[in-house]
Amino acid sequence: MRACGVILLCLACACSSEQVALPDVLVETAHFRYFYEAGDEPCQKVLDRLENHYERISDYLGADLLGRQKIEYYKFRDRDTCLAYCGYPNGCWKGMSIYTSWDYFQEGLLVTYLACLGSPPGFFRAGAANYLSYIRTLPWIEIHAGISLRDMITDEAFARTPLWLDDVYRDDVAGSFSRFMVDHHGVDAFRALYASLASDMSFEEIDSIFREVMGEPLDSAVSEWQQELPVNVYAHHLCLLECGGEDFIELQGGAPEIVSGDLECTYEVIRIRLQAGDLEISRIEPSSLDLWPCSPTGGEVYALGLQPEGTQWVKTPPGEYFLGIEPGFGEDYPSHFELGLASRSHILAELAEQADVQLVSPPARISILANSAELEDDHASPLCPTAVDVAARFELDAPGLLSAHSSYDRACVLLCPDDGPQEACVLVSEDGAMRGLHELDAGVVYRLIIEVPEVTYHVVVVSLDI
Repeated sequence: MRACGVILLCLACACSSEQVALPDVLVETAHFRYFYEAGDEPCQKVLDRLENHYERISDYLGADLLGRQKIEYYKFRDRDTCLAYCGYPNGCWKGMSIYTSWDYFQEGLLVTYLACLGSPPGFFRAGAANYLSYIRTLPWIEIHAGISLRDMITDEAFARTPLWLDDVYRDDVAGSFSRFMVDHHGVDAFRALYASLASDMSFEEIDSIFREVMGEPLDSAVSEWQQELPVNVYAHHLCLLECGGEDFIELQGGAPEIVSGDLECTYEVIRIRLQAGDLEISRIEPSSLDLWPCSPTGGEVYALGLQPEGTQWVKTPPGEYFLGIEPGFGEDYPSHFELGLASRSHILAELAEQADVQLVSPPARISILANSAELEDDHASPLCPTAVDVAARFELDAPGLLSAHSSYDRACVLLCPDDGPQEACVLVSEDGAMRGLHELDAGVVYRLIIEVPEVTYHVVVVSLDI
């Protein structure tokens, strides 16, 4: 293994301010010297998260990247101090030192680990750090077929490539190709390639080593990758820390699983395995929450930003997911979370008759997240254009009033008595706007039908207040 940090080129190495005092209170772990400011002591979960991240990356790459060396991690108390020191609000890195206001600065960690493996051209460095990371991304963005990798392989070409190629981040393109290489040639070959390449190599020199290690010309691999486009930008990220381990909560239907925890320390992850399909999340105590797939599930699955309160009905295939909960700041942000999680077969459906009836007790706030592009057109109404549908069926145990609005300004939401004629349907939301209040009787089964003219958005959220 090469010595770490001898040569390290990066975008965020502005760490040069001599007017900002570095954190100087030290705590050490197996692979980190963690410096913090007095009064900002890290909790054990923060230190464990750093160690777990390093172990996941090392295990995946099949190498003890740091050996006996330790990373010096300087944690500023606030982003303004970090900005003054680094020139960047998130942080910077140089050699074996990382400077940040985050207790877990993923980008800096990955670049520093990988510097121990080699110093290839920037395209390969950025690609490896990108695909080994968990990155939030908008669910509808795709790497399109017109992107040319050959124009960004060398350092000179990569430097002149814009950071954004239309709506796609440049490093996501490099990350997608890195994941492609691992999927087709294996982690060992990828690690050998990374260690064999060097900065400032010409395309011909890169191609020569690529042929030797991967057994095919670089142009051939690029062509094979391009044949798989378009692909969603989320698809190549590994989420090793978030999805690793065996502590998945098995949700097989039945009574909700109650999960609770403390938010005062650091980002929390809840790993779940859905056996029955659709997910119901009951927000017993409010908190900020995202749902992310750990691996392809055979359907159109993307990360979802869940609503801040109430019950969520999520249409998504069976598979492994993680719920990410961010810690907050300030007196108004909850320091504790408590959720009820349940997996059910037919909370939502493409065909209305396939949706099971859900019992609702007013007052209630329900968010329906339709997370599939494989929907069918089961309903035609003069109130809405012909479109693909998502359907829910519910019954109230007491009379109530319903209001609804959609996150998607082209969605149309209808409310119908389950056994009534089409003429009995009323429009409750159109073009993202609420269309008045609607009285609901107890003991009557209602259908809620969401029509979406186009399914390019993939995720539609309809919020109900009852």
